[in-house]
Amino acid sequence: MNGAITFIFFSALVPAQTGITEIKDVLLKPKPRLTPAEFHKPGPYPDRIILTFAGDPSTTQAVTWRTDTKTAESFVEVSPIDSSAAFSGYGKVVGKKTIRKVAAKKEILKTDLGEAAYHSALIDSLQPGRKYLYRVGEGAHFSEWQEFKAAASGPEPFRFVYFGDAQNALRDHWSRVIRRAFADAPDARFLLHAGDLINSANSDAEWGEWFAAGGWANGMVPSIPVAGNHEWYDTAAVKAAAITPDKEAKKDPSQPKTKEDLEKEKKEKELAAARYRGGISRHWRPQFTLPQNGPPGQEELTYYLDYQGVRLVVLNSNEPRRGSVHQGKLDQAQWLEKVLGENPNPWTIVCFHHPVYSTAGTRDNPELRKIWKPVFDKYKVDLVLQGHDHSYGRSGMAGPGTAREVERLSVNGTVYVVSVSGPKMYTLNKLPWMASSAQDTQLYQIIQVDGKTLRYEARTAAGNLYDRFEIRKDARGDRRLVEGSVLTSELQQQQVPSGQSWLAVSLIGLAALLVFLPRLRNCRS
Repeated sequence: MNGAITFIFFSALVPAQTGITEIKDVLLKPKPRLTPAEFHKPGPYPDRIILTFAGDPSTTQAVTWRTDTKTAESFVEVSPIDSSAAFSGYGKVVGKKTIRKVAAKKEILKTDLGEAAYHSALIDSLQPGRKYLYRVGEGAHFSEWQEFKAAASGPEPFRFVYFGDAQNALRDHWSRVIRRAFADAPDARFLLHAGDLINSANSDAEWGEWFAAGGWANGMVPSIPVAGNHEWYDTAAVKAAAITPDKEAKKDPSQPKTKEDLEKEKKEKELAAARYRGGISRHWRPQFTLPQNGPPGQEELTYYLDYQGVRLVVLNSNEPRRGSVHQGKLDQAQWLEKVLGENPNPWTIVCFHHPVYSTAGTRDNPELRKIWKPVFDKYKVDLVLQGHDHSYGRSGMAGPGTAREVERLSVNGTVYVVSVSGPKMYTLNKLPWMASSAQDTQLYQIIQVDGKTLRYEARTAAGNLYDRFEIRKDARGDRRLVEGSVLTSELQQQQVPSGQSWLAVSLIGLAALLVFLPRLRNCRS
């Protein structure tokens, strides 16, 4: 060698003259040997097994799974947990078999990749607080034995995990988030998904990736899914229902109903069902067995359940308008008044997709503040969990508002959270109401309820603690927010504005040149 040093610089941008806009698609992305239809094809053995809630979590447990369409009648085998395999009769232990069978319902789903059979069963007569073993299938085709635990019948400490939008690159980039969360909270009693679980509502491949990301955990820890806008799609029925204005004067309710009145009521109910359910993903109802205690037409979209001292309410923020009226949100607000007014639990958590206070760009949902927030304030909702904005923002107890509102809500207000768990990110619109915020950060949240204290932690995809707080209640039920905000060194670097980051990189590069230039001269000499 002649002593010269050659530097090779690789640019992230490929010159336009080459005609290559994304080098990764041309050089780094080999063609898969399996088509999506082949990769996600159902078989005789159950897959996409998932636990959900459809009734009282202390006495019932819902389970859903998928097979090919050749599978006949399927069922669940369930037994109280045992420390050996004797419960199943394995090893021919006489008198130990404790299995009972629960029949499953079967539904054929036509997807963009083919047909599949979905099976659902509701295991009832459970003993509160007890662990059980179960498997699903039929004949020679059964799943492995898995376990679940019935909820206690009253308030007891527990933890759960809350995820913002997963949506994109589910297999590649979201899978590590849900698995990291499960590793950090292996005793979580359920997983709460705040909408946009996938990107394309009716993509069987995307749903397959979502199920694969959670893997066996879906079959051991119940999921509570919330419908986001990406689980929604337009149909002719939905559009017709959305633009049909109610111009007729309402009839006096004291007058007897005619045949025409009854026909009109029937049609209105059909329109309501189309408006609320017709636009949900075709996969939603076959693969998730959920409560049907919401407003008419909102079954398995708007619902509530009680879990060990918490009333958890799921709302549907996706419904289309009828003309200029958000009738669906008004219907839910009326239903919510009753659900919260009759709430016997010390804690109340509400979850839906679109934020009351947005965290990204110029997004805004003023109808939620107008229609739903007064109900939250009236009934002192403790925590509202949301998604949609692909960034992180968390309020204090009072949230934004006038000085009088802030003073009034500083004790009995609501903490609002927006989060994201998948890799798709939006630019954060940092606002004064945010007690904590982040952008370009995949997160999951672990929430613990223990007596008069609710503890909240937000953690990064790397498992690092990012944000935390506690809500503490006194004997009167008044609340106090105790901040414990944390910013890891990893995220401190991410919070540097882009201009400062570029300056820092430039200074480092200049320093490197100052070090190497004398050596270059020595080499040439």
